[in-house]
Parts: sequence; structure tokens; C-alpha cells
Amino acid sequence: MSPYEEVIAQRRQEQFDKVDCKKIAALSKKDLAAWQSNFKSDEPEWRLAEHEWQRRLMVEQIKAGKWAAIIGLAGVILGALLTKVLEKF
Repeated sequence: MSPYEEVIAQRRQEQFDKVDCKKIAALSKKDLAAWQSNFKSDEPEWRLAEHEWQRRLMVEQIKAGKWAAIIGLAGVILGALLTKVLEKF
């Protein structure tokens, strides 16, 4: 590695060390997309942004699954109650 490449690599590492994952998580979707667009897909910052997108997607899926489970449980309870009521007739 040439001295020039070493300086470039050192500067990139210093820039990467300054990245705060909590600040990335706090960015809006629009701001996260704008920040990610400043980097190439093989750069670590781009990868951090990609992980943040995946994290947000998982949170949305968990919320949707939670409501589906609640609705399903309510349906089971309602079905059991209706069965008991109809058995008496």
C-alpha cells in the first residue's frame, strides 16, 4: 500500500469512527435515504444505513404480526363463547 493510500484509508477510518448509530436510527426515512446516497454500496456507512432500513422493516413487521395475533386470539375467544351459547339451544 502506498503512503497516499494509507493516508486515504486512515481518513476513511477516522470518518467511519465518527458515525453514531443512534443518530442514524433517529433520522427520518427521507434523511436516512439522503445520507445513504452519499456513499457507495461497498462503503461501511452505506451498509450501516442498509442495516437501519432492515431494522425498521422488522419493527413494522413485528407490529403488524402483533395485531394479527391479537385479532386471531379475539376470534378464538369469540368462537368459544359462541359455541357455549349455541350449545344451550
